[in-house]
Amino acid sequence: EVGIKISDQRLGLFEFAFAPLKAEDSYLLVGRDLTNIRRLAAQIKRQAFNDGLTGLFNHGHFHTLLSAQVSLQRQKGFPLGLLFIDLDKFKDVNDNEGHAAGDAILKTVAQILLSEIRQGNDYACRYGGDEFAVIVPGIPVEGLEAMARRIVEQVPAACEDKVSTSIGLALLEEDEAAADFLNRADRATYCVKRNGGNGFAWGHE
Repeated sequence: EVGIKISDQRLGLFEFAFAPLKAEDSYLLVGRDLTNIRRLAAQIKRQAFNDGLTGLFNHGHFHTLLSAQVSLQRQKGFPLGLLFIDLDKFKDVNDNEGHAAGDAILKTVAQILLSEIRQGNDYACRYGGDEFAVIVPGIPVEGLEAMARRIVEQVPAACEDKVSTSIGLALLEEDEAAADFLNRADRATYCVKRNGGNGFAWGHE
């Protein structure tokens, strides 16, 4: 497979096969343009792993990533943090301004999460609806709290005070299953919501 410059803006990917012919110094060259095939494969991969609206990892891939990081934590022993995020008053935006306004809010929150994570290390996901999750390997308590605090502060300002965030925090405990880890963060999120939202709390046993 080789890349060939087709124009100033386009690089094509081609596959070539060579076969010798009976005539001396003669070969048969067969080429196949793989550009569209690779583009389609990349699109299918994005659809399998990423949320179509926000571009974050989707619900299914979140669980795959979480299980993998829990297993890795058991091998390496590093801290593993989790933020579970629910938007306050999001239903009001959808009901009063329509789903297009709600989608714009979700995209804005996704961009805030992407700006906060360490590229190549953390994983920002859309869990579903107006819920998000961020998997944060190798972070201490203070670092996870600082990230949550920045998100809580940024979302209302970026969304014209239409929504805020309730965030549950958890650090993986020894021998804790991935499902229990997630449930602790999830329960903490709803404790924040019951107390008026716009804040964060730690999930406990």
